[in-house]
Amino acid sequence: VVDNVFYELDLEPNLVFEDLRPRLYDVDGDGELEIITIRSDLSMGSGIVIYKLEDSQLVEYAILPEIGIPNRWLNLVAINDLDNDGIVEMAWIQTPHIGGILKVAKIQEGTLEVLDETSLYSNHASGDRNLCLSVINEESNQKVVYVPSQERDNIVGFTLTNNELMEFKVIVQPVDFSVPLRDQYPFENIIEQEDNCIIAE
Repeated sequence: VVDNVFYELDLEPNLVFEDLRPRLYDVDGDGELEIITIRSDLSMGSGIVIYKLEDSQLVEYAILPEIGIPNRWLNLVAINDLDNDGIVEMAWIQTPHIGGILKVAKIQEGTLEVLDETSLYSNHASGDRNLCLSVINEESNQKVVYVPSQERDNIVGFTLTNNELMEFKVIVQPVDFSVPLRDQYPFENIIEQEDNCIIAE
């Protein structure tokens, strides 16, 4: 629903939205919110799709192709201009239950250009309804993205510097995957992003 108008989108039979709800963010700086969501293919696993509203129709603006293996999922971490270069980036963890690959990409019309990745991180526990296991914090005039380690024994912060994920800080403490990450450590300058923090009722 946009401005009290309901828009419907029919997917092909092999596709399904695999998200609790879509995320809304102005990814191209035109003053209008785009719709970001996880879309899964029955034989290829999950990918990411961004929709724009054009001429009263929802159309694809950019996509991240599916992982390539059935029954493989990903969970969004952040949507923000992470390196303050004027272009919005997106970060996510691919297969958070299996190896947990943290990836970051620049959002460009038509595609998500993957810049860098690192592994052994997670922002979701199997069967849990908490999708709020990431934080963007402002520190030392930088945006730092925090996620738990896969072993749940550290919170690790990264900056995006020269298109690379750079480890900024490691907070040594256990992480409860049923509780939002922002409530587990006294982050002082959180950039509030409701769309990155989803807990099912």
